[in-house]
Amino acid sequence: MIRLRRLPPTGLLHRKRYEIEFPSASGTGSPTRKVTTTPVTAIDQVVGVGDAWTLVHAADDAWDGESGQWVTLRADE
Repeated sequence: MIRLRRLPPTGLLHRKRYEIEFPSASGTGSPTRKVTTTPVTAIDQVVGVGDAWTLVHAADDAWDGESGQWVTLRADE
């Protein structure tokens, strides 16, 4: 299951930042986290472009101005 949440912007450009949590490759280890300003390109190979944008829009909707709530999308759906 991939999880995504929006983070507060930093720096002068104030670009939207997102934290992505990928499941471990083995399925039993700790998940991997990545912070990025381009979340669609980081997850589109796993879930497809349409679902990647759906996940980003859901993270934007769940953002509270600080660290937003995690939103999920299962890669096998």
